[in-house]
Amino acid sequence: MLDAGRLVRSGPLVPTGATGSIAVEIVGDPAAFVARLSASGLAVEQEGVRLVVTADGDDAFDRIRDAAAGAGVGIVRLGRAVATLEDEFLHSARGEHAR
Repeated sequence: MLDAGRLVRSGPLVPTGATGSIAVEIVGDPAAFVARLSASGLAVEQEGVRLVVTADGDDAFDRIRDAAAGAGVGIVRLGRAVATLEDEFLHSARGEHAR
């Protein structure tokens, strides 16, 4: 992988698969939803109407569902987050620039 003409990573491309985080797409007010998720102890990164929730435990999906109901938002998509090639590039590029 090249970033601004510099090699930041080399080697075979291997699908990275599931990340352990949960991706959620919603319809409605993301601020209210994020507030409820945070209040229930879940770590949330917001990217517009797409959220990435990091949680330990088997009840994470239930807590997300309950937060959505309480915030009055609809869930369009809910599932394990999958790292993409773009994610790998951004991670590699950030690591290179941080040195």
